[in-house]
Amino acid sequence: MKQKTNEKITANILCLEDAPQDVEIIRELLTDAGFKLKMDWAATETEFVSLLRGNKYDIILSDFRLPGFDAFGALRLSLGICPDVPFICVSGSIGEETAIELIKQGAVDYILKDRLVRLPSAIKRALDEVEEKETRRHAEEALSKSEQRFQVLAENSPVGIFQTDTEGSTIYVNPRWCQISGLSKEEALGNGWFSAVHSEDKEKPMNPRKLSRYLKELGLGERNSAKLIDKKAKVTIKFTKEQLKRLAKRYGFNVEKEEQKN
Repeated sequence: MKQKTNEKITANILCLEDAPQDVEIIRELLTDAGFKLKMDWAATETEFVSLLRGNKYDIILSDFRLPGFDAFGALRLSLGICPDVPFICVSGSIGEETAIELIKQGAVDYILKDRLVRLPSAIKRALDEVEEKETRRHAEEALSKSEQRFQVLAENSPVGIFQTDTEGSTIYVNPRWCQISGLSKEEALGNGWFSAVHSEDKEKPMNPRKLSRYLKELGLGERNSAKLIDKKAKVTIKFTKEQLKRLAKRYGFNVEKEEQKN
């Protein structure tokens, strides 16, 4: 992975090229562009595969035509061995259709040798995209772990949890909710949960999108309650007004103003 060291970008590059002078031109160009390079060179398919299997690279640069080998073959090998490493074709001559086909098959860019000035920016862009993908992957893994922790807590919670989508349709209830309501998970999904609401409360708005307006109509102060009522007993869980607003984005509530004590 690239690292910035005193404004330089450290990059480990594998260059597949049968012309030594072109390798040196590329090395000098990237060094002048601010890269701190570790660049390996392969001139044959055998050398290319050996280096791919024995090292980790940030970027693969490949000439299009080599003796008995070409960029399409190199791309297939790189995708099989190190699929996450960006592959850039650097060629003296390549038609537009061929270049497009390389991109379709997995190359991230192609650079003509008479326009090598584009190579540093192409490499930087490819490295940035890898970094962004890695960041997203870590975020998705963290989210997945968070959801798993929530699932474990919810399944073992002593409090009934009732989750809905933005339309107010039930998508999850935990075991404690089922105990309180007398409904199974299957019976509660969709709008089935409504049968667990006390008859006195069924006319009150239950859709989370109506909660904000309903709170204003009730004139609720700091003492508010979100209440799930089963058929036999009244079970009340208290929340502040702000908590209700946040939770309403994901949870359905029957909200009721508490009687003020004198």
